[in-house]
Amino acid sequence: MIKLWINSREINEECGVFGIWSKKADEILTHLVIEGLHHLQHRGQESAGIAFVEDGKINCHKGMGLVQRVFQENHQEKNIVKATIGHVRYSTKGESSIEYAHPFVDKDNRIAICHNGNVAFDYECENDTKEILERIIVRMNSSCVIKNIEDILIEVLKEVRGSYAILVLMKGKLIAIRDPKGIRPLSLGTLDGKYIVSSESCSIHAIGGKLEREIQPGEMVIISDEGVSSIFPFQKVKGALCSFEYIYFSREDSILGNQRIINARKALGEMLWSEGDHKEYDLVVGAPSSGIPAALGYSKKSGIPFEIGFVKNQYIGRTFINNDKSKMRDNVRKKLIPIGEVFKGKSIVLIDDSIVRGNTMKVLIQEIRKYDPKEIHLKVASPIIKEPCVLGISTPSKKELLGGRMNENQIKKYLEVDSIQYLSVEGFQTALGCIEICKKCY
Repeated sequence: MIKLWINSREINEECGVFGIWSKKADEILTHLVIEGLHHLQHRGQESAGIAFVEDGKINCHKGMGLVQRVFQENHQEKNIVKATIGHVRYSTKGESSIEYAHPFVDKDNRIAICHNGNVAFDYECENDTKEILERIIVRMNSSCVIKNIEDILIEVLKEVRGSYAILVLMKGKLIAIRDPKGIRPLSLGTLDGKYIVSSESCSIHAIGGKLEREIQPGEMVIISDEGVSSIFPFQKVKGALCSFEYIYFSREDSILGNQRIINARKALGEMLWSEGDHKEYDLVVGAPSSGIPAALGYSKKSGIPFEIGFVKNQYIGRTFINNDKSKMRDNVRKKLIPIGEVFKGKSIVLIDDSIVRGNTMKVLIQEIRKYDPKEIHLKVASPIIKEPCVLGISTPSKKELLGGRMNENQIKKYLEVDSIQYLSVEGFQTALGCIEICKKCY
């Protein structure tokens, strides 16, 4: 069975984390975390959950589906607590079931953990986050010398490889850790004396908070009633922030690498024009929705007018389908409807953020062709994706990746466009500035 976003590039992030610490216990904390998770919903839709310390013990509430479904109005948490962490999930490791929903809590209700990323150990494990928790508990229970939780976390995380943005909650402490390469994002904020940790700054701002800074690669932030402290316990390595945070995953109003995501996407569109053929076209159209900022950037740089080219049916959402191409095509046609007069007789620049399998784009091109455009020139605001990701993104295998089995000319023929242009790896990096990004999928 293939998991497919019919409104996306067929690639999915797997989760978002959110946590709050307050010196004063208040029932508003669980409400704030749930609200924060609403604004991270784009990062994971399979399950949602929160954990909090109450009467010295960890309690947890989680379920399958969207945040709104899991925390329905008549089931809103009213617990008076000082600290809460929350999570939204899309599975890349482990099945889509309540058993794998975060946060995870140990059997003695002493510690809760939630995780965005994908880590590996020296042996295969069923679930990476559960394995991290189990290793923490083994050390807590067996150590002859009493160790603080920070030292135990450092020991455990030095045993893993991969990407992580982790929140750990215990009585008296909330700890946030970002992997040494900074592959997954993590930010620190404040709200009326409370401390907030979130996968993205958009959720900090959405609940009325202030973004203080991004948590740095390899940094461990410890939050308690004494305030915030920070250590860098891991060996410094070259940064490798996931490039898809800029291309697709992060919400447009988030700030990452000290720049607004929507501005970064516009810059990628401008770079597309700079690297392109500089021909005169009639219109620039963005593939909805994440291709639109790059299309705006291309239009601004080139002087070619931008037009909205599609109506998006908001009531057709994510669907799980068998490997049935006819059903997939039908779903895309229902979701994205071309506006005929925009395309008729025109030489069109169609801009998308990325192409993964190419299924959605192939159907879009077929639908546009029904309105007799003069030409369709497809331009992609990221490099060609040739390799699957093993660091926390749900991508197809190499043989399913369009760029994994075809060169640009073959892709042009397969998609039936008049020309195709991908952004170069060098141009991609230049457009984003000095941020060190992961380029392994290119």
